[in-house]
Formats: sequence, C-alpha cells, structure tokens
Amino acid sequence: MYRYLFAAALILSVPSAALAGGGSTKATARIRAVNRDSSLTVLVAVDPSSSLSSATTMDQFTDRGGKIINPGGNMTFSNLRAGNRSLVFAFVDSSTTSLSASDFSSRTVRVTSGRTTTVNLSVPSSSSSSSSGN
Repeated sequence: MYRYLFAAALILSVPSAALAGGGSTKATARIRAVNRDSSLTVLVAVDPSSSLSSATTMDQFTDRGGKIINPGGNMTFSNLRAGNRSLVFAFVDSSTTSLSASDFSSRTVRVTSGRTTTVNLSVPSSSSSSSSGN
C-alpha cells in the first residue's frame, strides 16, 4: 500500500518541481566583449543610460557604469535580459581624457537566455582589402 502512496506523491510532485524551474535558477544572458586591437583601449557599455552617453571624460564614463577593456582583453556583461541589446563602444588611446558622443559606435547584439554571446571589437579598417573581425 505504501508503494502506491509513494508513487502517487512522486507523480504529483514532479510537475510542480518542473514549474519551479529546479530551484530558483533563473537563466540570464551575457555579452562577452573582446578587444581585438593590440594598442588601443576600448570603452564599452551595454544599454547605456542618457547620463552615461553624455559623459565627457573617462572618469565620468566609468563612474556612470561604462567599462574599459585594455588591448587584447575582454569583459563579460552579465544578468542581461534576453533579446536585442545596444552595445556602444569607442577605441581610444590610453592617454585620452576627454570624450564626445561622436567617438562612439553602436551595435545591436541579440542575446539568448542562458548563453554568452561573444562580440569581437576591432577598429574599422579604412582599406577595403582587409576583413573585419566583427
């Protein structure tokens, strides 16, 4: 008799465990931005606020949530909602102190829940014979 009760309890508990998602593990998306340049620093942000977009100095940019990626480095932005995200970035010399909105480029990145999307950032080539690593 107890086998039947155990089987019934197991059958009733499995759907509720599936609905709960296995115990508060919420999948979120990530963007891994990679600086492919060997000499320039990248300033980068995901879905920047208007305050961040109006930063005029490197200190303001980082204080407002922007990130700096050194040459050859990378940065992972976590806890993003799935869907289209705006990635803004600018290549600057490490001695740069002032910024303007025209320094930045923008790219739409589609991210999926539970996955990391890698975005390779490289300085746009002025030569048509080179291929971009983007």
